[in-house]
Amino acid sequence: MVWGGGAVWFEGWRSLAIVDWLFAYRWNSEQIALYTLICWVGHTVWFMVGLFVPEARAFYW
Repeated sequence: MVWGGGAVWFEGWRSLAIVDWLFAYRWNSEQIALYTLICWVGHTVWFMVGLFVPEARAFYW
């Protein structure tokens, strides 16, 4: 998605499937790729926290 050009395919109404925001259909491919990258980094950090701090696994936003 970020490096393979998949964000270009998700431009327009298809972006609502992965971004799930009302105004996501206006985003261009760079914005979709950035959103995906930020989510990926955030989930990686949360995974690492859960890996080393087992008590954090039960914490939900």
